[in-house]
Amino acid sequence: MILLVGLAGAVALHLSPVLNSGMAKPLLVILGVICMLRPVGGFFFMGASAILPTASADLYAKVVAMNEAGESTAGIVDSGTQFAFISWMVAFVLVYRKFNLKEVAILWPLVPWLAWMTVTNGVGFLMNPDLVKSVAFAVMAAQLAGASNRQYLKCLVGLGLGLLVVSVGFWAKAAGLPVQLMNWGGERAGFERTGGVVADSVMLWPPILTAVGALIGVAAFVQSRGKSGPTKWTKVLAFGGFFVSLVPLISSMTNSAVLGMGVILAAYAGSAFGFGRRRTGKQAAQGSPIVLLAGLAAVAVAVVATDAFNSRRKLQGLWEAYQDQSAEMGATASRNEVWECSLDTISRFPVFGHVFSGGVEKIPAQYVAKGFYLSHNVFLDFGRKGGIPGMLLFGYFFFYPALLAMKTGRAFHFLPFLLAGLAQLLFFTSLSFWTYKPFWAFWMLFMLAASETTERLKAVNQRKLARKWRSLGFAERPEHRLIEA
Repeated sequence: MILLVGLAGAVALHLSPVLNSGMAKPLLVILGVICMLRPVGGFFFMGASAILPTASADLYAKVVAMNEAGESTAGIVDSGTQFAFISWMVAFVLVYRKFNLKEVAILWPLVPWLAWMTVTNGVGFLMNPDLVKSVAFAVMAAQLAGASNRQYLKCLVGLGLGLLVVSVGFWAKAAGLPVQLMNWGGERAGFERTGGVVADSVMLWPPILTAVGALIGVAAFVQSRGKSGPTKWTKVLAFGGFFVSLVPLISSMTNSAVLGMGVILAAYAGSAFGFGRRRTGKQAAQGSPIVLLAGLAAVAVAVVATDAFNSRRKLQGLWEAYQDQSAEMGATASRNEVWECSLDTISRFPVFGHVFSGGVEKIPAQYVAKGFYLSHNVFLDFGRKGGIPGMLLFGYFFFYPALLAMKTGRAFHFLPFLLAGLAQLLFFTSLSFWTYKPFWAFWMLFMLAASETTERLKAVNQRKLARKWRSLGFAERPEHRLIEA
């Protein structure tokens, strides 16, 4: 019920009459408190808050114009993520009132990177408001995951459904509702690059890919367990999430969006076929993730073949636009020059970065007027600012939950997290938004799941070893006898 209320509220907040009435912020707080009353609803709102609008559609359009003119837009529009924190605080006082600091300590892989970046970039880096808000999202995720009795997959489903709110604007407008969408990217191949009320066309695809990866991963894992009850609704969510995402994703007219969806489905296909070879018995056909993969492929083929919402023509236009760009700029198209300049900076200041070294960067021609640029790659950004150590330490933080999951030897159990993490990796290697708040909530959820599984496996192995020693006639494990043996 809370998820349904959250979805209805998200639709209402996208309507221009609601936004223009000045009711956006009060409604956002009310919606946030309702969602935060339950952990899964809380994760839904954390995923949706980065997308839900807080001001009128006209004001967002004004911000777009100011950005294009190179003017500062700081403080003009509030981010919905700060309302997520306020809502969580209210719900915490009303419902939860308990917090396990041990779960927050799981953030320790972040510490080495923060320490290095503080040394190379000054204390101001540590006091970055966006960094503080990102860590706050991780803390919120830790508390909500703990309150869910460690039902991490349900929390991940909630987060995925919240991220899918980014496509609500597209479908609301297609249904004839009064919604004013972003077209920050202008046109490409004769088609408008649509986004959402808040998200421009470029920022549309990261939450969609993360949500799709999480939902199809959950469905595949649940089916592989042969549990008929959860299989039905997880399958519905996977198919439904993929379908409602595909057309808005194509309509963003972004190379990274289409390529990213292909990578996610290819990764899922590899895991599905790998798992399918090991599966035998009567439940194989019903529970095999390969069946889900075939259904997803059928949905994609049907959408493109019927040219639903001009999807086939948009894909053709996008491919032609990429060919033109790649012929002029290189295989990486618009990323080519910024990545070359970023690698140049890293090669000249490999240890401490250009900030600590006091070096001057080579700025791409398209950014000369601004006097600075972003690498469109989070790892390269930190390589420029903190040298190779800064880049590697951030990579250590980013990949640590996945490494921990792989060490358990149960990679398929973590398929939902791994696919969603792959989507985040594609996001971080294509854009420079490392303080994207839902990522921090996802990271904490993944870390908690991987850490708890590791601890459980250790306990199981210790019990097995204890039984083995008892079978040999020892009351306990004597180390000196073990050495002699």
